[in-house]
Amino acid sequence: MTFTPVDLPTYPPDIQQQVIADYQARKPDWVPSDANPEVVLIEELSFALAQVNAGLAQREVAELELIGRRRGRPRREAVSASGLARFTVAAGFVVEAATQIIVAGHAMQTLEAAGGEVGQTLIDDVPVEAVLPGPEANGAFGVGTVYDQFDDLVSVEVTTALAGGQDEEDIDTYLAELVDYLQIFFDDPTLVNARQLAIYVRSHPTVERVLVLDLHVPAGGLLPDGTTSATARDNVAGAIAAYPVDAAGEPPAAFIRTEIAALVQARREANMILGVGVPTHSTINVTFTLSTVDATATAAVLTAAQDAVRGYLQPAQWGSPSSGDQTLTPGLWVLDRTVRFGELYAVINNVPGVKHVDTITISPAPRAYTVAAATDLLTLADHGYLAGDPVVLTAPTGGAPLVAGTTYYVRDVTASSFKLAATSGGAAIDITTDGSGSIARVATANTNVTLPGAAPLTRPGSITASLAA
Repeated sequence: MTFTPVDLPTYPPDIQQQVIADYQARKPDWVPSDANPEVVLIEELSFALAQVNAGLAQREVAELELIGRRRGRPRREAVSASGLARFTVAAGFVVEAATQIIVAGHAMQTLEAAGGEVGQTLIDDVPVEAVLPGPEANGAFGVGTVYDQFDDLVSVEVTTALAGGQDEEDIDTYLAELVDYLQIFFDDPTLVNARQLAIYVRSHPTVERVLVLDLHVPAGGLLPDGTTSATARDNVAGAIAAYPVDAAGEPPAAFIRTEIAALVQARREANMILGVGVPTHSTINVTFTLSTVDATATAAVLTAAQDAVRGYLQPAQWGSPSSGDQTLTPGLWVLDRTVRFGELYAVINNVPGVKHVDTITISPAPRAYTVAAATDLLTLADHGYLAGDPVVLTAPTGGAPLVAGTTYYVRDVTASSFKLAATSGGAAIDITTDGSGSIARVATANTNVTLPGAAPLTRPGSITASLAA
């Protein structure tokens, strides 16, 4: 729901014109002129009233923010991205708090002093954060430099990529969500539908977006009989599940999910089953060929195209509603199970300097499986395969007669298992030994890829670009 502020005029000439019109309506024979004392008085009062109205408008927003804080939905503040770094130092050197480093073009600083032990030259897991708040430094990692280089501070590397950075919440977005949030709990404090659950989970300060699925129980969620579901299940009467993610598109930490689940359970209606799940991230590799407008700028165009694909596949962006859709609740994550080569074509083709795109091959990264000789079944949770899908194994151990590099075809599909055949529609292969390995769908140029999991998100993997022959 959109927040509609009280309509108070704050432009003095508009106020003056309205007052004069009202005065004339009361005294039809009165004609305004600069010599009229009434006009001078109206002009002065208009300036004063404009200032009062502007103050009231600001006060309205301030009071709503205060109500939001008191009711458990404060406006999100800007937060700096944080991660962990490793310092190589001279034996016994102390890395002081607020030591500034630069990694991947982002200024960062240590949050606490570390090191100083006798003989210690490697200091691991030093907490660092971006100097500037916001999401720009999310994902930054790798070897960096120290802003003020010390002889005893040899090198620095961010080993755990920065995450969690976010901008201050836009005031219009916040007020729109606050209206929805307050409406829920003024009308009925219990959670009875998917929209209410989405708004309530989104109110947690760590949650940037949330996907809510009706009639759905997430893996590990409670079923109507009180037992726990080992896998995600659909068409469960009275069940609603929320899948929250932070500003980087990652699930909140386990203890935060537990906290959110407890808050949700406290407000659920007695006959409802509300759960909080973890999304399934799929690493997507993309290989494509293109032609450029200017042959002298080929390298820059290829790099820009690769960056554009990486941006498209970032989990923070996947499932974002289109900018033209104004009917959706802010912070909503739209369920999208398909990586479409047509959309990737548009992403690449819109890069300045690209003349045309020739081929695009989308391939999910291999995922680990186990195989049992007793059943001939390969087990892989949320695999997303359909009967007849071509797949290939990587580095299998055991599982004879399956071998790496050979194309097999999926059959006998369940949510978390399947068998393999040597030909499409052929008989299931008899597995003679237990085993494990990695498996992926065979990549085919210019075809879509279906994502596994009840709540799928993407991550960019290997993105390779080259010039068309």
